[in-house]
Amino acid sequence: VGVYILHSKPDGAFALDYASPRMAQMLGLSVESLLADNQTIFKAIHPDDVDGFRTLSQDGIFKHRPFNWKGRIVANGNVKWMHFRSTPEPLENGDTLWHGLIIDITERKQAEQEIKLKNIELSELVAEKDRFFSLVAHDLRGPFNVLLGLTQMLDDDLTNMNLNEIQNVASALKNSALSVYNLLENLLEWSRIKRGAISFNPESFLLSTKIDEFLQPVLETAHKKSIEISYSIPDDLVVFADQNMKGSIIRNLTSNAVKFTPINGKVFLSAQITGNKSIEISVRDSGIGMKKSILNKLFNFNKNNNRRGTDGESSSGLGLIICKEFVEKHGGRIWVKSLEGKGSTFYLTLPQK
Repeated sequence: VGVYILHSKPDGAFALDYASPRMAQMLGLSVESLLADNQTIFKAIHPDDVDGFRTLSQDGIFKHRPFNWKGRIVANGNVKWMHFRSTPEPLENGDTLWHGLIIDITERKQAEQEIKLKNIELSELVAEKDRFFSLVAHDLRGPFNVLLGLTQMLDDDLTNMNLNEIQNVASALKNSALSVYNLLENLLEWSRIKRGAISFNPESFLLSTKIDEFLQPVLETAHKKSIEISYSIPDDLVVFADQNMKGSIIRNLTSNAVKFTPINGKVFLSAQITGNKSIEISVRDSGIGMKKSILNKLFNFNKNNNRRGTDGESSSGLGLIICKEFVEKHGGRIWVKSLEGKGSTFYLTLPQK
């Protein structure tokens, strides 16, 4: 805390009668300079705050009102927050003495700012949680309605159904169960991301030797829709990545491509080393593509990305968000190019070791 006494005249003129050494130190000035020139104090005030400080001080001097100002000063090149306050003491000759304090409130302001940021972060987390629960409820309701309807059909009419009808119901049950399973897998993965429970262990490996393993979970769905999945990956292309995360990225992007590609369509994966010595991987499909309003909401958990696939498949958009998290964990980036009715191509980059 610094102490000062300011002497003002009825015409608004003023000068400091006293400035404590602590006040001068806090402002990065000398006591002598403060007492010698009444404008010195203004030189210490932050340029963005000086007009407010000057206006408030003049208003207080003319109206004899206590001075109370909080703002920034620049002392020795450092920005700090200060609280100036003073009370007037009228003198018999019409002059006024202002007995004031200057208090360093930098730590308090920093704490307030941190609390503000934490509150914003908390609000975002609450909104994300609400979106998460809404997504789970929405995307589980559809498959479970199918499961309940088909099991009810079997319970009511099994004895009257022929083998072909039973096989059709069994196939529908399997597809609905698979949809629920894939969603739960993504939900569990997302939960582990948010809890920081996913380990990150990048290592070098040949992508061509792992691609079949990464694609295996998607092949049955692609076969059902008669969609051809092919890829072009150099045999000697080495990536430096976490294998589990890499597998999840390729699985989600390919599954997404199959989901939005009609029967007899095609999905093509490729990988290459780009000019900046990073590895670019793309997943291209001959599907229904996306209009701009959908593109703008991709990779955003708080935007509604739900839309059905070409065979009525449910889609939460969570898989793409997981891809983005994993790609950025590797220091890469992900983006998409798409035209409605012309298909989509998702790109991602991974830095070389």
